[in-house]
Amino acid sequence: MTRNPTSHDGTLPRLPLRIVVGVVGHRGVDAVAIRPRVDAALAELRKKLCPEEPGRVAFTALSPLAEGADRIVAEAVLATGPEARLDVAMPLDLVEYVKTFTDKSEKSFQEFDRLLHAARRIVRLGPSTTLEAAYAAAGRYVVDRCDLLVAIHDPSRESLSGGTGETLAYAERQGCAVVRIDPTKADAELSVLEGAPSKVIARMDEFTARPRFWDAAFAATSAGQFDAHLAEIAKVAPDSVREARERLLPAYHRANVVAVVCKRRYQRAAISGYMLAALAVTVAALDPLLPEEVARIAPWVEVALLAVVVGIVVGARWQRWHERWLDYRFLAEQFRSSIYLAIAGREVARLRSPRKTIRETQRRVAYRDSAWIVRTHAGVVGGLSRLRTPGAARIRGVAKALARHWVREQLEFHTSGGPKKLKIQHALTWSGLVLFVAAIGAASLRALHVGPHALLEFLCLALPAIGGALAAIRVYGEYERSAQRSEEVLEPLAEAHDRLERAATTDELARALLEVEATLRFESEDWRVVHRFRDVEWPG
Repeated sequence: MTRNPTSHDGTLPRLPLRIVVGVVGHRGVDAVAIRPRVDAALAELRKKLCPEEPGRVAFTALSPLAEGADRIVAEAVLATGPEARLDVAMPLDLVEYVKTFTDKSEKSFQEFDRLLHAARRIVRLGPSTTLEAAYAAAGRYVVDRCDLLVAIHDPSRESLSGGTGETLAYAERQGCAVVRIDPTKADAELSVLEGAPSKVIARMDEFTARPRFWDAAFAATSAGQFDAHLAEIAKVAPDSVREARERLLPAYHRANVVAVVCKRRYQRAAISGYMLAALAVTVAALDPLLPEEVARIAPWVEVALLAVVVGIVVGARWQRWHERWLDYRFLAEQFRSSIYLAIAGREVARLRSPRKTIRETQRRVAYRDSAWIVRTHAGVVGGLSRLRTPGAARIRGVAKALARHWVREQLEFHTSGGPKKLKIQHALTWSGLVLFVAAIGAASLRALHVGPHALLEFLCLALPAIGGALAAIRVYGEYERSAQRSEEVLEPLAEAHDRLERAATTDELARALLEVEATLRFESEDWRVVHRFRDVEWPG
């Protein structure tokens, strides 16, 4: 994905179906005997995951790279094709970790160094009190972040604390798909694994194909502004910005433009539907006030207006403007975060539907029907070839650049956006209140037989209809909740901004970025939940 986002028409290369393959297993296994079985298992997995196009599956190995199983699976995955990637989860500091290797030969260390150099990303897990605890933490990390786990495990071996057996038990509790390869048996055992639904593949292809909803002028302006930000950051981190610009920026640009266009059409459809319905009622109410020759056509005007409303609702739902707006905006925000995090050598937390617990109910709503979003995001971000934290000499420069061009921009958006939303909310509320009071006044005068009866009857019908339309628009917009959400994220974003400005070490940079990512993820998830059930509806 190497196109210039300021010049192309929105089309992107087709995305692979990226699958993260975790690995757990014994150190002392025969690579010559096991490797062909791992190769066969990966080939079979491709057929199961994408039966119509097995070659579209791209694997990312997630491995601690200990001797034996960890390296066998990593080697096998990297051999599956140019889109294969390797992520390393290191349970200990590098110097301490290599001391735990049982094979102290030069060949073993060279193999480890070669795989480590080939890794897309190296994650040093947090400190642990014991060696067993470090291995257990690495096992849980792998299980929590993989799509399926390849386990090279001999059940007859004694299960040690933090070892293969314990990790397998954890994977079963988490419902993780597992490929079991027993060195003492001939066949591999695969737990239930569903392939990617055709609908998911179709939506991924829709994302990369020529867009149906596009605004060339906005696309050029938006891409130019973002590219200008990256050009500034490139002054302190040129290599990191180069790949982010080539691989991630076009995907963000595509999602952002489609989201903006679909939002415009959705909002116009929703507002027009309610206002035209209110206008239809107003036309009907005008009937007594119209000359006879005009009154004859008034019903037909009402019918025409209602027919237009029907066309608007049907068209909006057929084109899925609301759904596309939510999906593409959510995806765009994840791509935006991914770009800035990649520059700092980090990766956005993997998109995945939360577990089925009461505490996660609301977040699960945010991820409902989002399988294609998860796969599209993985297909783009997982293809990055290398993620490395900036060297000590560049950390301060990168941190300050991210604070200025990423976090400060978000702060400015929420600082100004919240009050704007509240102004709209108040304007609609007071307008509705004025119309309601006016309707009460008209009804009172009509009841007292004061004033022209026909005009008062018209006002009694028209004013509530218009007020109801404004109330519906206010509810659809969720202006007050949007303002509250902006207020809620301002404080943590401001704190994270200050942390980034002061960051001088790798750990300080990582903590600040984690706080920014978590805050923006909360904002995106809450936004998606709030707007999810606000599709264009029939007025009434």
